[in-house]
Amino acid sequence: KERVKIARDVAEGRITKVQGEQTLAVTQMRSIADRARDLLGAVEQNPDLVGVLGRAQRAYMSATEQAKLGKYDKQQAEFKSALKLLQAEAQKPLLGSRYFTKTGLEEIQKLLPGLGNWDSPTEVTTALRGLATSLERKATETEAVMSGVKKDYQGMSNEDLLRQLGVQPGAQ
Repeated sequence: KERVKIARDVAEGRITKVQGEQTLAVTQMRSIADRARDLLGAVEQNPDLVGVLGRAQRAYMSATEQAKLGKYDKQQAEFKSALKLLQAEAQKPLLGSRYFTKTGLEEIQKLLPGLGNWDSPTEVTTALRGLATSLERKATETEAVMSGVKKDYQGMSNEDLLRQLGVQPGAQ
């Protein structure tokens, strides 16, 4: 939906192609951050969704009457599926590549654990919280650059840089 709106804005000349790409990137980063927060909430509510204790709990439940309800298994399956999707979508903003490679997959699994037997709920919540915070910050910085808030300090003279920082050149 957002992609179509941005493409229309570019086609009609309301924004440039670069602005459209940046707007889409910001939207995607915020969407991924929101989903990371959703998964974070799920793990905080039910730490057994991840790690060896969760697997043991599910094995026990499958041997009991509760497994017939299917509620617990469905929650685990939904979490696993959502985390795999998040890992795939987070690859581009985190690693700078949208193409899945074995190395990229290993890096994403290190940055965003949760599917391994030995991943702890603490590791997973820390990673999800970090991902959401990082992408939100990156989206905000991209918006700031798009709106011209950030200046190109590299091209400034020393005097201009000091003035920009509110310091009078030559003053100590």
